[in-house]
Amino acid sequence: AADATFEVAVSAVSTSAADASAPKVLLAALRALSKLAPVLGSDAFGAAGVELACRILGSGSAVPRHIEQCQTQALQLLRSLARCQPPLLGGHNGTSAAVKAAFIAAKDAAPCVDDLDEVSSSAQSARDCLRALARAAPAQVLPAVLEATQATLQSVDAMDRAAAVHAVAFTLLGTREVPSGWSVPLARALGDSAVWVRQAACEGAVLLAEGSQQTDALTEGLLLLLRALAELLLREPQPEMLEKAANAIAAIFKELSTDEAASVLGQVAPALVRALNTSASAAAAAHGGSDRFEADAAAASVAAVAAALGSAASACADHFAPLATEASSTLTALLRVAGSSASQSWVTPAVIAACLDAAGSVVASAWSEAGFQTSREELASTAREVLLNRQSPSEARASAHGFFVAVAMASFEEFVPTLQIVVPPALEALHASDEAEVVKSGGRRRAVRTGTHEERVAATDALGAYAAAVGGAGFAPHLATSLPAICAQARHASAEVRAATANTLARIGRALGDVAGALPEGHADRQAASGLAQAIVQALCELIASKNLDGSTALRCALQAKEDLEDTSSFLLLAGQAAAGALAAAAGSRRSEDIDSSDDEEEEELAEADED
Repeated sequence: AADATFEVAVSAVSTSAADASAPKVLLAALRALSKLAPVLGSDAFGAAGVELACRILGSGSAVPRHIEQCQTQALQLLRSLARCQPPLLGGHNGTSAAVKAAFIAAKDAAPCVDDLDEVSSSAQSARDCLRALARAAPAQVLPAVLEATQATLQSVDAMDRAAAVHAVAFTLLGTREVPSGWSVPLARALGDSAVWVRQAACEGAVLLAEGSQQTDALTEGLLLLLRALAELLLREPQPEMLEKAANAIAAIFKELSTDEAASVLGQVAPALVRALNTSASAAAAAHGGSDRFEADAAAASVAAVAAALGSAASACADHFAPLATEASSTLTALLRVAGSSASQSWVTPAVIAACLDAAGSVVASAWSEAGFQTSREELASTAREVLLNRQSPSEARASAHGFFVAVAMASFEEFVPTLQIVVPPALEALHASDEAEVVKSGGRRRAVRTGTHEERVAATDALGAYAAAVGGAGFAPHLATSLPAICAQARHASAEVRAATANTLARIGRALGDVAGALPEGHADRQAASGLAQAIVQALCELIASKNLDGSTALRCALQAKEDLEDTSSFLLLAGQAAAGALAAAAGSRRSEDIDSSDDEEEEELAEADED
């Protein structure tokens, strides 16, 4: 079957361009070969597959009709061969040929000038192919791509330079563990005069920050990129690129420790505050114009810069206090604009949400500073207004929950009086109907992200954070109303909601365990607390046993919550022997570290299945 399929594919490539059926035949043959690769596992099959794919990629005139689809499918064949165990790439020479072909194909020759995020299917497939090739043979692929990148970055064609940056980023991502000096090409690309090249560098920074293994080399490179991105913020004229630069900064800060991030905070944070002010002025000016696209892009850049400022404050919580006053002043000014004339303001719900998120991190970093009290109170007042106003966008209310989580974790027992303000809106969000479920074939339930989804997740997280911050005794008056609403989320179709539920149940369970010692046997309050502990066990068992639900992350979080509570002896005593036994029996011998597939991987597999 494989030999016959190869013959059909080769014949289709060689067929005259006048034959309209040739591209369709070739596409079908390439799809079949991609599926056969992991089944046959033959070196000869791999060598023939690489030769065929490279021939298609190297002949722009072989199949002029549907050339984009044919090249995309050829790249997917190369990726399938690279992902086989062991890889079927025809040895050293075959791998070299595949790398060269994929590197050239990574160029998007006709980019969309109106949408930086639009990329041709063949270029995206080429980048994914390079990642797979690098994972299969990192010692051979990475040096080859770095050498090609160094040469291509000298090209006068901006799209050549952009393609090289994309190629090296995806290749580095495939190696998992980056080498020393990996970020130099990306840092240089951030100073390129062409927007496409700067875009590639920003996107590559996000990919590598989020997808690479933590090493000293990764940290060193991320710090170099942060400095380069801070410089870019101060000179970037395009709002779409400002947004991408801010997204890269936010992603990098999330991967650094406090001490690591502190080394560049003095350069990056002031640049973010300045960029927030200038981008807000640009957004206000664009709002008064007639170009809706320009106005939306400007507002999105403000939201992204505010989010990056929040990430910086969160990552450097122990070092941000000297910068908190200036940052909070800018955030407060933006939130005042939002509250002045909501119907006419350029300040979108996303901007409000980002500013509140950032404000929470900024306030937490300077909570104990006496001179910061006025600023924190004004920001808290704004967050409270958003939270209590049911007319506020759900996205903004979600961030208001997050703001008070940051305050709670900074103030601990001092937060107890605020619970009566923030707990009722959180429960209201959990009780709201969001129609977030659809049922697929076979009874498999999948979530549909609704407008209230983010607030439901944020409210669930918030209740757990409040309990952890103030302790069991401080949160006790709210347990009777909160816990049933939280436990009900164990049956929600959204994996993100269920993951938040598991984390919150663990936090509340530990808080209950902390106060159990002060409740003697037979006391009415201990009996009530015991009933609550049993409800937590029942909800966790339900989460672990969930059937026909998507999302391994939720299961992993449920198992982690189970393990945490099994290590809390006071909680187990409170729950009783029967509940403790049920918790121990849940999931059998599986542990949280055994659940290693991510929801993103599941979605990728489903997407590939749909393509097939």
